Amino acid sequence: MQVYDGRQAMRTVADALAKLGHLARDGAEIGVLTLQLPDGGAVAPLILVMAPLGGATSAVRLPAADRFAASDTYGERRQYEIAALHGAKVDDRGNVDLGDGGHVHAVELLPARMPEDFSEEEKSILICVLDLLDLKKDCVRPLDPEFAPNIMVLDYSLVAQVGATAKLPSLKAIERKLVTRMPKVTRQALADVLARAGLRLPRSGKRARGRLDASSF
Repeated sequence: MQVYDGRQAMRTVADALAKLGHLARDGAEIGVLTLQLPDGGAVAPLILVMAPLGGATSAVRLPAADRFAASDTYGERRQYEIAALHGAKVDDRGNVDLGDGGHVHAVELLPARMPEDFSEEEKSILICVLDLLDLKKDCVRPLDPEFAPNIMVLDYSLVAQVGATAKLPSLKAIERKLVTRMPKVTRQALADVLARAGLRLPRSGKRARGRLDASSF
């Protein structure tokens, strides 16, 4: 699959069709991967407008979004959940047949900032901890089995599941392991990252508190 990256300049299905040009003369299909976030919300980091032609597929990648705006059959402008676009069929004029049987046109994505956005350092801390505890394999999955089977991503919902089900070491024990690889990370920074990722660690000591912070371990 040849993928054009339109995340910076494109917002509409019409933009994608224009980029695909003659490749979309027979229409296109939309693929959407929805990702569960640590705060309980969801966003689609991968949105592709795909046009198969001659046995090969070309696609345009649009920006991450959690909703899209479109005009319904009465011309009324409405907003929809982004998941409604998955599997939708698009004709060469930009009319979209949704999977639920609805028909819309003039589809425009409403780009979403990824709520779980950690800094690169925070992501490195979390991935390092998961690796040190031999949990990384339980928290990654293919970006999409069909569209991107070889791209592995950290799934924050799986991280939270590990936090809810696995018996994890104390923060102090994790810190001792982490310092061998990332000696400049403070205990508070470590605690903050684990809390945001949904990991709930067993508390130790008589003065353990009811919330997750560095003094609880």
